[in-house]
Amino acid sequence: LIDCVDLDEGTVDVSYTILHDGVTEEKEETVPVAKVQALEEFEIRSPESWSDDFSKDFYGTAALAKDCANRLFKLRDYHAAVQ
Repeated sequence: LIDCVDLDEGTVDVSYTILHDGVTEEKEETVPVAKVQALEEFEIRSPESWSDDFSKDFYGTAALAKDCANRLFKLRDYHAAVQ
């Protein structure tokens, strides 16, 4: 979640949730603007859309979901990747 953008400083304040040793922790950081990117298309798909695709092509959609998780893993968004 983007909390604040400071264009003069070139930074963004972000907050996010991580899972650490089975405990959910809220974190806040200030990061350079260059490190912030838009969500991937699959991250904003509705659950209904995923459900429809699974009912039409279970194995194809499962492979797509695995590819999406792999992309998140490569971005080091481990919490989102396991979801």
